[in-house]
Order: sequence, then C-alpha cells, then structure tokens
Amino acid sequence: YYWDDIFWVGPGPPPTIELPVNFDIDTADYDLVDFGGNMSEIIIDPDDADNNIVNSIKTETAESWAGTTIANTLGLVEPLPFHPDSAHMSVRVWSPEEGIPVRLKAENVSNGGIFTETEAVTSIAMEWDTLIFNFATPATGAPAIDYNSEYSKLSIFFNFVVTGAVAGEQTYHWDDVVWIG
Repeated sequence: YYWDDIFWVGPGPPPTIELPVNFDIDTADYDLVDFGGNMSEIIIDPDDADNNIVNSIKTETAESWAGTTIANTLGLVEPLPFHPDSAHMSVRVWSPEEGIPVRLKAENVSNGGIFTETEAVTSIAMEWDTLIFNFATPATGAPAIDYNSEYSKLSIFFNFVVTGAVAGEQTYHWDDVVWIG
C-alpha cells in the first residue's frame, strides 16, 4: 500500500474581521450577536443590490440597552488604534426617524469590563446618514478610553435608553463601520 497527498477538506479556520467592515464578503463570519431583544441579519441593501447591510430590528419587547455586537468571539484582527489625537469611527445608518441616539461601544474581547462608549444622533429619517462617533468624548456614564488597553469588539445600540415597549418595534439598517482616526 502506498498513500500520499493528505488534505483537510472540512471548513477552515474562522474568517477574521478587519476594518472597514462592509458586510460584503460572503464567506466571512461577522459574528453578529444580538442581545436585549434585538434581531439582526445581513441582507441585500434594498437600495443597492450589489451591497450587503445589517438589518436590525429593535423589537417591541426590547430592553433599553438592546443592541448587536460584531466580532463577538475573536474580535477584530487589529485592535482599534486609539490615540489621544485619533479616536473617531463612522457608521452609515438608516433610521426610521431623525433624532435617534445611536451608541457605539468599543470593548476588550477578553474582558468585558474594559470598554468605552460614545453616541451620535441621526439627523435624517428614512435615508442613509453617516454618523461620526468620537470616542474621545465618552457617552454619559461611560468610562474614558484607556489608551493602554486593547479594544477589538464593537456593539451598536439604536434608540439607546428607550425600550421597545415605549418606541414600538423599529427597524434600522447599518453598514460601513470605518476607523477614521
């Protein structure tokens, strides 16, 4: 008996998530995890069939802190490069209403106690809006950036501090999570 050329034909290692995240890599596992009554899925953009987006529904039973995490298990390939002069990200958001607070949380993938959060507010309804998140200005009650820590996991919260029972079920879209320094 002779044998040669042994190959593994099962699934390979989990794909890695890098910024910018645009949800267009079909083979990537973006590791989206919902919590608090959110329901999210990657869908084809209703306005652009060549683009994938995340459709997030804050259900009518959702908690005020309901949201969705990206890169939940392994984190981003590279931690966010926070620096005192560089702490901004953008996310393209479609909201059913203007004036909706959107919170973005950066977290250490191994230690959930190491995090910071900041907020931006939608300025238009039912259209795409690029929100800028300045982590150098943390949201009320959120800790400041610890520049000696690594942050490689992100969570987004729509209509933060408003429950689904108060707002009713609302659908949001988001895409293009970008580090802008």
